[in-house]
Amino acid sequence: MKERVSVATQSQALNAVVFFFREVLRRDPGDFSDFIRARRGRKVPSYYQLTAIPGCGLIFTDLNAMKTNPILLHACCGPCSTHCTKELRRVGCEPVVFFSNSNIMPSEEYALRLESAKKFAADVGAEFVEDPPDNAAWLEAVKGFENEPEDGKRCEACFRFNLGRVAKYAAANGFERFTTSLTVSPRKRSAMVFEAGDAAAKRFAETTEFVHYDFKKNNGFLDSVRLSEKHGLYRQNYCGCVFSKRNRTKNTER
Repeated sequence: MKERVSVATQSQALNAVVFFFREVLRRDPGDFSDFIRARRGRKVPSYYQLTAIPGCGLIFTDLNAMKTNPILLHACCGPCSTHCTKELRRVGCEPVVFFSNSNIMPSEEYALRLESAKKFAADVGAEFVEDPPDNAAWLEAVKGFENEPEDGKRCEACFRFNLGRVAKYAAANGFERFTTSLTVSPRKRSAMVFEAGDAAAKRFAETTEFVHYDFKKNNGFLDSVRLSEKHGLYRQNYCGCVFSKRNRTKNTER
């Protein structure tokens, strides 16, 4: 155990080593004076914010607890991240907005969505991280599914690709949990998103996990529409990839 070990766990491990050497091997365990010991976290005074939650009345939110309870939020766009950020904070988590969307094309559209997501994060004081897109790798990941309908195998492959990158970032940067704003859309089946998220997290099971949040519940999508209008965010008219844009154009021309 090299890192992220509690004081109690480390003490138990050291006691076991000493016992094994002394009682089983009958040997001196040696000098432990230069051993790096785990430290208990410094207790920080709690500061509470009185928050009004529709249907729940007034609740106290521990601001320090939120800061020490981070979660990586994959944001597919600015509007979708609005309700998700609010909901995560409502339950005591502090989301770090992670914009990872290699599927979005063309580049002009990507830029619009990126700025929209950045703007909202800045408006509400949330940390924001952009994952540089790799559209070529995404195209390879969905190869063979170009003519699939929306909500089909192409979307499934897309979810797996993007959430795979989210899981990798979460594991490499100390996030014990991650989730996605994809479920706020009524056009996305939450079960498919959850399956993709679980598959992505499985590769990094020792360091991070995917949390199932069905953000479309309790009128989450309508709330995202209201919040995006309030913050003046750009709202797209297709999912993101060139294939969904093509299908949307065909449907509007009929």
